[in-house]
Amino acid sequence: MIEHTNFIPPERYGNRRVVYVSHYVYRDEPIYGLEAKALFDQYRAGFQRVQPAFRDDWVEQQMVFRDDYAQPIVTVDYHRRVPPVAAPVPGSIWRRWRKCTPKIAGTNYAVRAGYAAADRLLTDARGGGAGDLAPSGGS
Repeated sequence: MIEHTNFIPPERYGNRRVVYVSHYVYRDEPIYGLEAKALFDQYRAGFQRVQPAFRDDWVEQQMVFRDDYAQPIVTVDYHRRVPPVAAPVPGSIWRRWRKCTPKIAGTNYAVRAGYAAADRLLTDARGGGAGDLAPSGGS
């Protein structure tokens, strides 16, 4: 559970609070196909654990977003299956979420990986090839 308005002031949302509940599951799990109301019913007890005074009428809107491939599932030795950054096209680099392991869930890691890829391209363009980038997306 992530309260978005802990990061962005609620005033930007008419003094409303915005809360996300993320739940990564396989497509064949029953919860994956539930509609918003049924998911809300599933998560209600969790809301009440976090905020004992929670009431259903606090919720103005429920939305569900699904993506079959939103995030890779990291298994033992996952890092060994991550492809190298070097691309088969000279002067290009592959950079994607999978390459940010083990820190795959944060946008800040993706941004860091993008900067590392750009640095690599600039270094290569200047003739100073630095080898493969670190799996974590660099420093």
